[in-house]
Amino acid sequence: MPGCPLSQRAFFSRASLVISVLIAGMICGSCNGGMSAPPPPPPPPPPPATFELVQVATGFSTPLDIQQPDDASGRLFIVEQGGHIQIIQSNGTRAAAPFLDITSRAGFTSGGETGLLGLAFHPNYKNNRRFFVNYTRNNATQLQTVIAEFTASSTNSNFAEYRGGILAVPGRITAATAVS
Repeated sequence: MPGCPLSQRAFFSRASLVISVLIAGMICGSCNGGMSAPPPPPPPPPPPATFELVQVATGFSTPLDIQQPDDASGRLFIVEQGGHIQIIQSNGTRAAAPFLDITSRAGFTSGGETGLLGLAFHPNYKNNRRFFVNYTRNNATQLQTVIAEFTASSTNSNFAEYRGGILAVPGRITAATAVS
């Protein structure tokens, strides 16, 4: 520094050097001297999944779907392509009669990629007993997909009753009327 005696100049020079070294040390110390510790090794892979197949019922005709409603009954509903929905009770026994039989519905057709194709329970099935099925039918020369609404019987929850439905026809959607 101009005008400072030599001893003050030396003092400030040494002080600047000490401060610079301290700052550099703090910077390098916080980054571990530019070297980081190696990452820990990855955890070992989980053990392979194991499954056991258990047969719970037999004697179904072309089963293609299985559903369980959220109604605390523990029942399993088996959709048979030929037009029936069977029930396996929570104790593993099969109900004596089908829950639903749509084989006598007008134009019902089954075989190949046609027939009773799906079942979906209403989210509030436990209270409203509503469910929906998807099946095919022949109407004149046209194959149609039907989404129909049913309810479980109020007197016997192992049997269904027709409520109406929606018919999906190529190019348009029309409502089907409820007919008993």
